[in-house]
Amino acid sequence: MDLDLLKKKVRNDQYRLTEHADRERENDGIEIKELKRALLECELLEDYPDDLRGPSSLVLGFDSGGRPIHMEES
Repeated sequence: MDLDLLKKKVRNDQYRLTEHADRERENDGIEIKELKRALLECELLEDYPDDLRGPSSLVLGFDSGGRPIHMEES
């Protein structure tokens, strides 16, 4: 996983949330701007290059209040 590429895509709004991810975001009260902030400062926790659904990664970032936000990137 290339974190620099992920961050570039976030800065350029070249990403999408799945319906599930968007629903979870709303349920957790996370605003899009906070999600983007967390992605721009995230760290790689786990990488799954051979996932059956396709390569994916688990990343962790924090919102402006320090709340941890973990996301799966694929």
